[in-house]
Amino acid sequence: MPKSTMRFLSISVLFALVAACGSSPVKGLAETTVETPVFRSTYFDDPAADYVYKANVTVYGHELSGIFVAKKKDDGHRVVLTTEFGNKLIDIDLKETDYTVNAIVDELDRKILLETLVADFRLMLRKEHHIAAQFDAPQAKILKATDGKKVNYLYLSTIDGKLLQIKHAGKRKETITFRFHAENPTFAEDIFIEHHDIKLKMVFKQLKNQ
Repeated sequence: MPKSTMRFLSISVLFALVAACGSSPVKGLAETTVETPVFRSTYFDDPAADYVYKANVTVYGHELSGIFVAKKKDDGHRVVLTTEFGNKLIDIDLKETDYTVNAIVDELDRKILLETLVADFRLMLRKEHHIAAQFDAPQAKILKATDGKKVNYLYLSTIDGKLLQIKHAGKRKETITFRFHAENPTFAEDIFIEHHDIKLKMVFKQLKNQ
């Protein structure tokens, strides 16, 4: 494995919480009637497709580039992350309530890092969101979905209904932001994930002609 990759992976043991600031994403917005009890995402939903991205992950100033592949299965998704040279870093079967690690390098096999990646991938790939409330913003419809003890705020385009953004939040503040850029409603060409309580960012850009 390249030394640069090893240097990046070695900092996985240094994950430390930092203070986050902010307030509820819907503070000051008027609540409206929930139009549908379940929102179904159309991203990552075709079992015949391989969703292939160039991935860039930054943790505490250390950077790793590689290839991310997601594949829809009957009961979830299979997720594989490799180096740019094709060396497999992690291979996981993800379900809504559990996951199976098929392969993982030792440097990534740290509980806090693995569970963070699993949670991020699961929310990014999630098919159904159960809606508890709805709000109207100037340029988006916002759906509040329950997620265990936390909530997800889904931002939908007022023009075509596409999922633009997810804000994962606790009771008082946003902790993770997911942004999606999609030319059509079934494929997000660019995905950006940023944590606000740890210094972790992930950027996924579609690799075409795969």
